[in-house]
Amino acid sequence: MSDKLIMNRPSSCLSKPWREATPLGNGYTGVLVYGGMYQENILFNRYDLWHGAKVGVLPNVSDVFDEMRKQMDKGNYHKACDMLCNALREKGFETDPGYPYPLGVLSLRTDPIAMFKHYRRELDMKSGVCRITCQEGDNPIERECFVHRELDVTALKVKSNEEKTYTLSFDIQNDGTQERFPFGYDISYEDGYVFFVADTASAIIHVEGARVDGQSLKIEANELCFIVKCFSKKLSCEELRASVCDLPSYDELLSSHAKAHSSLYSNVSLELCQGENISNELLIDAAYDDEASSELIEKLWKFGRYLFVSGTREGGLPFALYGLWNAEYKPTWPQNVANENVQMIYWHALTGGFSGLVLPLVEYYCRDLCDYRDYAKKLFGKKGIYLSVYSTPINRQPSPVVPVIIHYIGVAGWLSKHFYDYYKMTGDREALQKYILPFMVGAAEFYLDYLTFDERGKARIYPSVSPENSPINFIDDVHGIRMSHPMPTAENSTMDIAILKELLCNLLSLADEIEMDAEAVNKWQSTLSALPEYATNEDGAVKEWQKDELLDNYFHRHLSHLYPLFPGNEKGIDKSAFERALELRVLQGQSGWSLMHMAGIYARLGRGEDVARCFDLLAKGCLLPNFMTLHNDYRDMGVTLGLGQFAPIQLDALMGSVNAVQMMLLQADEESISFLPALCSRMERGKVEGFAFFGGKTSFEWSSEHFEAKLIFERDTKVRISLPNGKYVIENDNFDPLITYHFAKGEEIRIKKLK
Repeated sequence: MSDKLIMNRPSSCLSKPWREATPLGNGYTGVLVYGGMYQENILFNRYDLWHGAKVGVLPNVSDVFDEMRKQMDKGNYHKACDMLCNALREKGFETDPGYPYPLGVLSLRTDPIAMFKHYRRELDMKSGVCRITCQEGDNPIERECFVHRELDVTALKVKSNEEKTYTLSFDIQNDGTQERFPFGYDISYEDGYVFFVADTASAIIHVEGARVDGQSLKIEANELCFIVKCFSKKLSCEELRASVCDLPSYDELLSSHAKAHSSLYSNVSLELCQGENISNELLIDAAYDDEASSELIEKLWKFGRYLFVSGTREGGLPFALYGLWNAEYKPTWPQNVANENVQMIYWHALTGGFSGLVLPLVEYYCRDLCDYRDYAKKLFGKKGIYLSVYSTPINRQPSPVVPVIIHYIGVAGWLSKHFYDYYKMTGDREALQKYILPFMVGAAEFYLDYLTFDERGKARIYPSVSPENSPINFIDDVHGIRMSHPMPTAENSTMDIAILKELLCNLLSLADEIEMDAEAVNKWQSTLSALPEYATNEDGAVKEWQKDELLDNYFHRHLSHLYPLFPGNEKGIDKSAFERALELRVLQGQSGWSLMHMAGIYARLGRGEDVARCFDLLAKGCLLPNFMTLHNDYRDMGVTLGLGQFAPIQLDALMGSVNAVQMMLLQADEESISFLPALCSRMERGKVEGFAFFGGKTSFEWSSEHFEAKLIFERDTKVRISLPNGKYVIENDNFDPLITYHFAKGEEIRIKKLK
């Protein structure tokens, strides 16, 4: 099947057409192509254009933290819940992480001369090019646009058989609210050029043969090319003009861009069906009527990978919730939110061959350890590092000042898993020594200083937030349980226990290969034995908080207490208790991203049909025609949270779908590789090229009667291999699933199913 998305209509979302636009990008510049027939709008973003941050002076309120714990010991949870945040406010601490903002919009207008027909808007994900074609009478018209991967220019080509008159202008975005472009700016026109110069950003549009016509450019031609270059700084018109001099021709730009983009996007491939290149609209309609087809599932996997390549890059910033495609000055939840969303965005990256694109995440979070130590000391009086759930490139202070966020201590520990896996996958010792190990040690140091112990010597973690939930017996208004979190300040959340256990185990694994402080190693080992066991409730489900009086709330989107199962992979747990907890979650409490979190858990359990049903629900309620994903179903049909028209774009669900597909086909850790562990009936046959595992890469194909895999080992590896039912040979010897195989660096082996 081709790597193309086809849409039969321009962006048409009422009042917010940008939500259905076609996204293009190179990790620095993000572009939204609306696809209008006679007026094309192209919106530009830059990865480092942020505003609205409020950076306060964080006061020392650690004495209040000690008093809060005393109130919790007395059972006064509600009173304790607000004490720390109230103290911060009383001492005048105000902070806001800030928002991304769009740079501006290019508008290209022409007058209709005949009725149009055969409209198509096509995204070629392999080359990173958007094409719009239609017929105006007997005149074929085509527009083509891409953002060059290396030269960081946007190129647009328009052609038709007949000469037409075009009007070109550039302006700031009107996002439909009272918010406006947050800085001073000036827009000027010269023959062939448009200049946008703001206090913090600049852009130039260059069109050969265009003449000034008031506040626009006029061009008469049957073929024309635009070059747009954007900057996250103020430049003069002379500097802007120089930036687009001596560029290659349009065709040369397209060729070099497609090669650079494709080398990233195509390093891994997947085929689930032959496909008929059905339009997005028809694929979604079919899923709404029945179920998500294998073609839709495959295209979601490809689109998520395409966006990931287009939305981040080495030397840039991590992939954000909106990627690089935002059209508002204060969008909903655009920050890096690290109590679920950031992590979900990156679950797919290593298996999908994007280890190089994980490095910006490592660098972003690991470079401010001094600040994180200051936060730990002033908020809690503890050693080590504490990271805020919310952060942006312009503000990482603890924010917002509410208990469900301030009291969540799991950010550093959870991110440590991503960083540890990055090292184990790549062997990047430089990143380990410079970033990862200091970060992980700092996270463990905080946890160990934060713990207290009961009379039995068992660890107590409190306050302990299970994002973003509250025990049901502390929620007064049953109708307010959808998004509210009235009392998150609980004790011994299952997630905190699991994250700490995982962190300490990973540090001890690193201690086997790297010399570490012996006293610290001993503390890690002793703390592991003091962590509480996972208990079950009266329904047979693992408890979300390991304290009897804290009762589970099943009407919630977060699945934090299932961390030991997924995204963790803890050995020796009672999977049935976690499975029961998953089944008790209420569908109407879910969101788009939580459906894809569920999909990952079902995949871990080997329940492929249930993974597929998560895709059905996503397609029915949270999928736009351009395949961008929503937080919830704005139509309130009961398949997600009912929040009325409030349904912001959140691309974590799309990235979670990429991960879910990969987990259906391959699951691996440092000790094992499992092929097709959660295959569903919609995936009768398929082919994978280049999936990564800890030690190498694999390609495989399957059908109902056939399976064949090739594994290439990039270092010496000891691993157990799990295969679907049947008899197999490995390099012509009988395969034994109970054996741990030893493979040498550079070795290539093949596994085949016997007929």
